[in-house]
Amino acid sequence: MSEEKKVSPTRKIEEAIGQGFVVIRNYYAISNRYWQYCTVHKLPFVRIRLKSVYAVVTLDLDTITDPEKRTSKEFAVKLRELFEEEDKYKSRYRFLPTEGGSYEYAHKIPIERAVYVATRIWEMANEENALVSRSEAVDWKQHA
Repeated sequence: MSEEKKVSPTRKIEEAIGQGFVVIRNYYAISNRYWQYCTVHKLPFVRIRLKSVYAVVTLDLDTITDPEKRTSKEFAVKLRELFEEEDKYKSRYRFLPTEGGSYEYAHKIPIERAVYVATRIWEMANEENALVSRSEAVDWKQHA
C-alpha cells in the first residue's frame, strides 16, 4: 500500500504542527515543544519514537481534554481495529485499547508503517465522538 513512507526525525515545530505528530529518535526537546503546543491548542499529542528497526507510536489525550473526559467506546474500538490490522506487519501494542483511557501506545510498529499509524491515530482522536464524560466511560467498562 502507499501508506508506507520514509520516516525521519522532526526538525521544526511547524513540521509537527502540519503533519499532526512529532517524530523523534533521541532528542526530546522538539517533542516537549510539540506537547506544549498541543496542550495550548487542545489537540491530541501523537509521537513517533524511532528505534533501530521499529517505532513506538504514542497517543496522549490529556492535551485536549479536562480530567473529566476519557476515550469513548467507539474510539477504543477503532483504535483496537487499527492495532489489530497492523498485526499483519508484526506490530505489537501495550494492550488492546479500552474505553476510558487517555494514553495509549503501540510499540514495535515497523518504521515504514509508523507515519500511517500516527496519521490514523491523530485523525481518529480528532473525530467528534472520540471523547466522553468519565462517568459514561466507567459505565461501559462495568457493563462490558
